[in-house]
Amino acid sequence: MAIEADVAICTAQVPGKKAPKLIDEKMLDEMRPGSVVIDLAVLSGGNCACSKPGETIVRKGVKIIGASNLPCSIPNHASSLYSRNLLSLLLPMFKEGKFLIDNDDELITGSLISKDGVILKSEIIENGGTWS
Repeated sequence: MAIEADVAICTAQVPGKKAPKLIDEKMLDEMRPGSVVIDLAVLSGGNCACSKPGETIVRKGVKIIGASNLPCSIPNHASSLYSRNLLSLLLPMFKEGKFLIDNDDELITGSLISKDGVILKSEIIENGGTWS
């Protein structure tokens, strides 16, 4: 129930139709001050009463975010996080200007699929490239 949540993220949409209202004004009135509603369906009418595209409204202490552009901003953040994770994985492998694979490092051994032409994790190949 929305009244028990500190954060509600609304995404319900029906192609070609107005988005269904999932959180009405009565429910907003019952939410705790400081709660946040993020309405990702705001451009198709919104799932939350009072949400407006591109606006953040505070209603009786409840913040209602009409996040009309949030989905288009996510790829940028995802790419940044992915590149940081790759850098964190690869940097420890460079020591004194040389690329070294430490077989005692559990992060490396857990992600190493092959080494020196030998397949170390044949289950990945057998599962079509997915971890089991």
